Amino acid sequence: RIKKLEEQVIHKHTSLLDYKMLGYPFQLFVYGKHADNTSLNDITKNIPYVNNSVVLDDKQFALELFLPSLASEEETVELLQEQGCQITDVCRVLQTIKNEEWTPGR
Repeated sequence: RIKKLEEQVIHKHTSLLDYKMLGYPFQLFVYGKHADNTSLNDITKNIPYVNNSVVLDDKQFALELFLPSLASEEETVELLQEQGCQITDVCRVLQTIKNEEWTPGR
């Protein structure tokens, strides 16, 4: 049955990392706007803590970061601002409720 699902529905198997065990206990989301239509990839390519980036519209973005310390949060926000970003919000994740779980049809 699994083999059939792998042929039809499952595209790959992944591993879930424990970022705390890797030395990155702080997860946060940074929301902002970038100036001059700068590519989000250009902005984030030198920021090692970015795990995911999302373009919300033509100039707004959201970043998911895993950081080793709260000092890294301040440094990362400053680096984004130096790259022309206007940070609109920073949200720290207190607890992950579900990780890689999907409940269809609710």
